[in-house]
Amino acid sequence: GKQLRTPLSRPPAYIRTYTHAPRALYPSQVVLRYCDGASFSGNNATVNIDPATGTTLYFRGSRVRTLMQQDLFAKGLGNASDLVVSGCSAGGLATFLHTDQWCDAVKAVSPEAKCVGMPDSGFFLDYQDPRAKPTALSPLATSNTNPGNYHDGLKWVFELQNATDGVSTDCIAAYPVAEQYRCMFAEHSAAHQRTPFFPLQSKYVK
Repeated sequence: GKQLRTPLSRPPAYIRTYTHAPRALYPSQVVLRYCDGASFSGNNATVNIDPATGTTLYFRGSRVRTLMQQDLFAKGLGNASDLVVSGCSAGGLATFLHTDQWCDAVKAVSPEAKCVGMPDSGFFLDYQDPRAKPTALSPLATSNTNPGNYHDGLKWVFELQNATDGVSTDCIAAYPVAEQYRCMFAEHSAAHQRTPFFPLQSKYVK
């Protein structure tokens, strides 16, 4: 994994509240980019080859997230007094799925640190359009699923990428094996969060 720092197009929402929270005026900001399609949750040891293009595919977002944590701790994350884990859309889903893991890691080093999650537009419902036909996806299907086929699509992502170890262990423990894919949805995983959350959710996501 590679840690990337890029300018933000606008300050995160919590930075604009500095009149009431002066600590938020000059925070250190780190932008973590990903391209695994599973919000830093996959842990598939198999190297896959896309049969259509011959492209080598790695589904190891959980490992990337772990390495980024190690990199940030080496750069002083353990000295943080306050940490806000945030992201938008797929990053918002990643915030729901992984804030406990970030906060547990910080508090293991600095027990007095305050750590919260602020997911933005990441609460995707476990919903299947009744007009969509269930899709039997092959292990390496790379095309889009049927319109409205979100339930089957994210379940496929969870299974393809072996995301069991990448999402909330509390959520995984609450479901039988056949239903553990539910922990990929914020709708189900949020019930098992231990960290304080301040979700932002727009009516529509463009």
